[in-house]
Amino acid sequence: MRQGARPDVQQITCNTVQNYRALKAYKGDATVEFGTSPADPLHRIKVEKILAGSYSQVEFDLTYGEVLYDYLSR
Repeated sequence: MRQGARPDVQQITCNTVQNYRALKAYKGDATVEFGTSPADPLHRIKVEKILAGSYSQVEFDLTYGEVLYDYLSR
């Protein structure tokens, strides 16, 4: 985003998952790595401790949802 530019949308939204179907689920040891991104500096987060690891593959429909809070309208 250019200097002084304002985002078009800045909202908190709520969506509902429908027709959820779990295809695979595993648990076990895990590692965490955050890559670099121009939008989010997640790579700065230091991982202190990993408590558990899980992987799941699912299918679902995501509804349009509703706007809970609109920062630009306030």
